[in-house]
Amino acid sequence: MATIRRLPSGSYQAQIRRGKHYVSRTFAAEGEARQWAQDEEGRLVKTLIDARVTRGKERSFADVAAEYFQSPRYEDKAEATRRREAVCAKSVLTVLGRLAVAAIETADVQEYIDKRRRDKGVGGRKLAGDTVRLDRAFISSVFRFAMAKGYARSNPARSSLDMPARHEPEERVSIVQRVHLETAARALRDDERTNTAMLPWLVLCMTTGMRPGEAAKIRTSWVNLDKREIRIPAVEHKPRHARIVLLTDDRCIDLLAGQMVQAEAAGSEYVFFSRARKTGDPVPYRYSHAFALLRKRAGLPSAVKPHTMRHEWISTLYEGTQLSDGQIAALAGDKSILSLDRYRHLRVNSLRSSVDELTAIVLKERQAQLRLDAKKLGKDVKKLLGRSLPPEWLENPPDPTTLDD
Repeated sequence: MATIRRLPSGSYQAQIRRGKHYVSRTFAAEGEARQWAQDEEGRLVKTLIDARVTRGKERSFADVAAEYFQSPRYEDKAEATRRREAVCAKSVLTVLGRLAVAAIETADVQEYIDKRRRDKGVGGRKLAGDTVRLDRAFISSVFRFAMAKGYARSNPARSSLDMPARHEPEERVSIVQRVHLETAARALRDDERTNTAMLPWLVLCMTTGMRPGEAAKIRTSWVNLDKREIRIPAVEHKPRHARIVLLTDDRCIDLLAGQMVQAEAAGSEYVFFSRARKTGDPVPYRYSHAFALLRKRAGLPSAVKPHTMRHEWISTLYEGTQLSDGQIAALAGDKSILSLDRYRHLRVNSLRSSVDELTAIVLKERQAQLRLDAKKLGKDVKKLLGRSLPPEWLENPPDPTTLDD
C-alpha cells in the first residue's frame, strides 16, 4: 500500500509496501509523490502477479478448480451445493484464476473480498453479504482440495478475513401464528389443486425442528412409526451424518401415517412428494410456492420463511428447557454446538432466580451496614450533644441538619 508523508524539511516521501517488497522516494511536491506512488504500485503489482503466474511448475487456481470440479470430492456434495459453487466460480476465477495456487496469500483473498463488497448486483445495489461469504467458501473448498493433492501448503481463505457483518434474522412465530398456519393448511387441504403433503410436512417441521428441505426429502423407508422416529442416513441432507429425529407429537404421527399411505399408493419413495412436470414421476416435495401461499392465507409477515419454524423450535428449547447445548444440537441435527451460538442469549431468563437471590443478599448486607452506620451516627451525636438520645433514633436517625442548636 502507498503512504505519502511530509518530512520536516518540507519534502514529501512516498512509500510502497507490498508483502516483503518495499520502495521509497522523496519529492519536492505532493502531487509528484502521489503520481509516482500510483505508477510504481501498479508496476509492482503487475510484476508480482506475473511472477506468481509463471513461477515454476505450480498449478494456477483455475487449473486446480477445474480438477476439483471433476473430483469425487465435488461430486459427493449435495446438488444445491454443486450449483452454488459453479456460480461462485465465475467471479472468483476472473480475479484469482491466473495466479499460482501455491502463491496465493491471505492478502490476495482479502483483496478479492473487498472488491466483491464494492461490486453492484441487480438494480445497482451492493451484493448481499451471503454472496461474498459463499465466494469465500468456494475458494476454501478449492484450497482444501489443493492441499490434499499437494498443490498448496495452506488455505488462505480459512485465515482471519474482514468479512461483511452477518445479521441473523430474529423473526419468531408465536403460538397464535402457528395455529393460523395450521388452520390455513387444513383449509387448503380441501382444495383438490393443493398437494396433500402440505399439512403433514408443515406439522412435522413445527414439531421436530427439521430443516424444511431435509423434511421434504424423507423416504418412506426411513420412517418407523412404531418406534416414533425417523432414521436419516448420511446422505442428501446438510449435516452429512446419520441422525435420528424423534417424533413426540401424536397429531404429527397420525398425519405422517396418512401421508405414507398416499405415498405408497402413488408409488413414491418419498413421504412428501410432488410430480415432475415432464414425466409426472414423484420427486421430493416442492414447498416454496405452497408455503408462500400458506403464509399469505395465515396473514403472517413476509419475513416468516419455512426455515423460521426450525428457528422457533430451537429457540423454544433454549427458553423452556434445561437441555445442554450438545443435547439440543443432537435433537436439531447440528454437527457442532457452534452453530447454536445465536440462540444462547435466550438462556438469560433462566438465570433470573439466581440474580434475584444475589440481589436479596446484597440488599440484606446493605441494610445491615445501614444499621451499623445508624448506631455509629447515634453515638457520635450523643457525644456531641452530651445528652441521651431517644431509642428510636438508633433505628431511624434524624437528619442532623434539622437538630436544634
